[in-house]
Amino acid sequence: MKFVLAIATIVALFGIFTVEGTTAHASPSYASYYSIYGPVARQYARQYGIPENAFVAQINMESGFNPNAVSPGGDKGIAQISPGTVIAWGVNPFNPYAALNAAAYHMALYKREFGGDYRKAIAAYNSGEGTVQWAIRRCGGNWFVCMPGGVQRYVNAIY
Repeated sequence: MKFVLAIATIVALFGIFTVEGTTAHASPSYASYYSIYGPVARQYARQYGIPENAFVAQINMESGFNPNAVSPGGDKGIAQISPGTVIAWGVNPFNPYAALNAAAYHMALYKREFGGDYRKAIAAYNSGEGTVQWAIRRCGGNWFVCMPGGVQRYVNAIY
């Protein structure tokens, strides 16, 4: 609890912004975040055998490479990891190196789980494996049309 309060205090003091429709206050630009964390994202993508450009696009979509991003839904950090996933993965979402490593690792797992179909892996990251599995059961090879519209837009914007 003290850690959460300390983070909240730092966020309030430095005007660090959140994503998904809120306005930015005095904070580093996307270019400065990307210059630091873009190469790290690419390194982890290579390490885990996932498409570099897609992973970079995904992290950009999630947070704009802002390691302090917090969405209104409670997703946190550079990889916008949900509170439940933070616990399941055992990762500090505000540690950008740990979060990028965990995100790339799990994207590789999703890719493997879905037979190498990276679009399904991206959809699973965004909506959960269960949603993708349900869409496959319901629509078969046409699974994508059974995904929620927001997930379709997310996947199409990345890959």
